[in-house]
Amino acid sequence: MATQLSAEEQAIIDYVEGGNASSIDDLDTQINRYKQVAHSQISDKKAISNQLLESNIQHIEAKYISQELLPHQPLIQTKWFNGFPPQCPPSDARNDTLQVFRLVSNNPPTSDDFLSTIREYPHRKFSDEILCNAHGVSVYRIYKDALNSRNKFSKTLGHKKIAVGTITPNDGLVKETFEPSHITWWLQTEKPHKTFREVGNVTK
Repeated sequence: MATQLSAEEQAIIDYVEGGNASSIDDLDTQINRYKQVAHSQISDKKAISNQLLESNIQHIEAKYISQELLPHQPLIQTKWFNGFPPQCPPSDARNDTLQVFRLVSNNPPTSDDFLSTIREYPHRKFSDEILCNAHGVSVYRIYKDALNSRNKFSKTLGHKKIAVGTITPNDGLVKETFEPSHITWWLQTEKPHKTFREVGNVTK
């Protein structure tokens, strides 16, 4: 019996191995598709053996099983975190839906307004304690905290505008850091600016 994968089987494996599965549910769907296609071909004596089928399924599942993710929770696509320090993002970072404020230079904001701190300030030396945070993007839950930060560091941030937008679970990992409403956002999206717009003065 032939052991070569069919084009459809290979496409499913490539899809998953490429980090394209958006959630555990999506991953399960792809695995179930793979089983259906492969078993159909086995019954027709056209494709892979049961042993190879189970080996490929285990290979796909093993790529994500260590993350202990819940159904509907987005997968942590590690390609976004290449070059990060060990244990970064931290284990207590989470996927969440949050409305946040960000200091930006452009109106409307662009992806250039969402560079990590270490990319914004490549010549700055960061201590080990904050190096992981520097690989993320700083945002605030409260408008006044963003305003206070701009005023406090007016030499470098005084020209910045304040934009508001929503982070979704698919956009990356977040964690409260430093000040009470300061959040570090480790991006997993190429369009972090997509929901952000400049806001005027907020009085409350």
